[in-house]
Amino acid sequence: MRRLQPDPSDEVDLRSAYAVTAKRHLRANFVSSLDGAATLQGKSAGLSSAADRALFHLLRSMADVVLVGAGTARAENYGGAKVADRDQQPPIAVVIKSLDFDPTARLFTDTTVPPIAITC
Repeated sequence: MRRLQPDPSDEVDLRSAYAVTAKRHLRANFVSSLDGAATLQGKSAGLSSAADRALFHLLRSMADVVLVGAGTARAENYGGAKVADRDQQPPIAVVIKSLDFDPTARLFTDTTVPPIAITC
């Protein structure tokens, strides 16, 4: 991982680089291909590198809530956010229209914090 702006560096402490002093903030993190696709064969994993995944997991560890779309949660078989350096997992908030989820999915079984459903 290297930083290009504001001061280029080949050694970056990601936790410090992504530290936030604002009380309220929102972060967005995703991978995409050059043509703008967010998935490869239905999943984002094929587009991401080890550095992408390290940043993804770091940002999850710093989050109060992890927001995900229902299609992504289903396709990626989302479970609870695994956070090694905190006492409690952040909840997964799923944006979903139909509430059509398998109650035996990892989203419900592989977590200590129940997911939050955001619907219309």
